Amino acid sequence: MSWFPGLEQTAAGRALAAACDPYLRWFRRFPLAHAGNLDLSPVIALAVLSAAAMSLSLVASARSVTAGVVLAAVLTSLWSIAAYALNLLLFIIAVRLVFDLANRYGYSPFWTALDRFLNPIVAFVTHLFGRVLSYRSALVLTLVFFLALRVGLGYGVEFLAGLLK
Repeated sequence: MSWFPGLEQTAAGRALAAACDPYLRWFRRFPLAHAGNLDLSPVIALAVLSAAAMSLSLVASARSVTAGVVLAAVLTSLWSIAAYALNLLLFIIAVRLVFDLANRYGYSPFWTALDRFLNPIVAFVTHLFGRVLSYRSALVLTLVFFLALRVGLGYGVEFLAGLLK
């Protein structure tokens, strides 16, 4: 409800909180569930529910349930969560890069928070390649690295799931 200020003071907001908070509380304890004042636990919780539903659907649609089918379903479901996270990261890096190229970002708290989030990731990738780069070049390298990782892992998981079925 952090996305809709004031909602928790309404009857509908209290009813929604009573129904959802027990499940969401489990996800709120993880540091990655918070980005500043923004509570991302509903997104994470929905991703977990979606992965569980996908796993059960894949197992139910199989002609026979084997350990390989169950492992393929779990692998595919876990990959869907990881792919979502990678897609979100790619989007954030692309937005930061576009605004950097356009010199339109300024020094607002939003860009400062975004850079604070991205800097460890960018530093990790540039360290992997052992290069000292400008921030713009490091963003491009990070974008290409995670795009290649996303595509490569996608094909790898699909291939492995096919072998397991």
